[in-house]
Amino acid sequence: MIHPLSFRRSALFVLYIVGFMFALRIALPSYINSSFVDGILIQENFGFIYKLLSFFIKEVTPEKLVGLIYMVSSFLTILAFIIVPKIIQKIGNYYTILSLVFINIFALIGLSILNNPHYLILFFIINAISASIIGFCLDYFVEYYSRDVETGRIRSFYLTATNIAWLFAPFAAARIAGEGDFQKVFFVSALIMSGVVLASVLILRNTKDSKYRHFNFKDTMKGIVKNKNISSIMITNFLLQIFYALMIIYMPIYLNQHLGFSFKEIGIAFTIMLLPFVFIQIPIGWIADKILGEKEFLITGFVVMAITTMSLSFITSTNFLVWGLMLFMTRVGAAIVEIMAETYFYKEITAGDSNLINIFKMTTSVAFVCATFATTVFLSCFDKGGVGFGMKYIWIILGLLMLLGVKYSLAIKDTK
Repeated sequence: MIHPLSFRRSALFVLYIVGFMFALRIALPSYINSSFVDGILIQENFGFIYKLLSFFIKEVTPEKLVGLIYMVSSFLTILAFIIVPKIIQKIGNYYTILSLVFINIFALIGLSILNNPHYLILFFIINAISASIIGFCLDYFVEYYSRDVETGRIRSFYLTATNIAWLFAPFAAARIAGEGDFQKVFFVSALIMSGVVLASVLILRNTKDSKYRHFNFKDTMKGIVKNKNISSIMITNFLLQIFYALMIIYMPIYLNQHLGFSFKEIGIAFTIMLLPFVFIQIPIGWIADKILGEKEFLITGFVVMAITTMSLSFITSTNFLVWGLMLFMTRVGAAIVEIMAETYFYKEITAGDSNLINIFKMTTSVAFVCATFATTVFLSCFDKGGVGFGMKYIWIILGLLMLLGVKYSLAIKDTK
């Protein structure tokens, strides 16, 4: 659909603001989530879970259970992705996202004020599911106001707006939480989410829904398999999300519990780490639109990710600035892959392709399920006495896995 230029630009500007606010709400608790769940699981009345799982998992440790909680929430998110397109078809994207925002605020408030560990786990899962679907709905709006010739620039501006939020969030979360008061972080996130409601009511209510296609999971997957470009870019995004899953869940635990960094030090290191997402995605998006296309950047990004991620297993320094610099290098590659995967995918579809957007976003949850399951099995087999041996060498395996991205990047037909 062609929109008046002024209205389209105004809507996109508001979406950049909403994207920033939503990303800040997601990012604030993101790198403390695993430690928060870890703290819940070590409480005395969760001892029966340890005894039950000890029959299936060798040397049950909190980090293995954290992975299982993430796996459950990700699996339920996949089911939600299958259901939500039907809801959007009935009530529209605007009312769907508004309802989910209120549910998310409710979950965040629960996480910030409750003490019962069973309720905290429940609200943690509700929070994860609703947040994932909100991000999916926001992508509908961005695609609705995008034109193919500007997709790289629009997606890079949108991603940069969200990544600015991610840049400041780790340090801010560390300051808010101190050395363990994680519930304050969820309360601040709830306040920020209220701003998303206001922005959504002011501008997004005027957006008309595209004619969404009926979502049939089986038929959609058949179509993806037949389309080499779509299937290859889906796989590259899946690999990227596996990278994010392991980094988000296990890197904070590794730095804190195995290397002895404080949350304040981790916050500074992660702030350094996220700088590439702010500074390189806009120029790369512009170059992909005007000059090179996406394939060359995707290959470069995966090679950088593979080499730098494998090197993490060999770092012996306990200086958090050294770790910040090395993590920064991994994110140079990740930032390139992220913007190129998004740009290529959204150039290949229209706003009406809700079924394809659904599967593309679902890869995040599928990746979290696969990553947490595989890591839990790996840690059970190779972690010797809970001293972090297995976790140390996760990064070699993750780096080798990123090399698969080169193969699938080569398979796509470039847009230039």
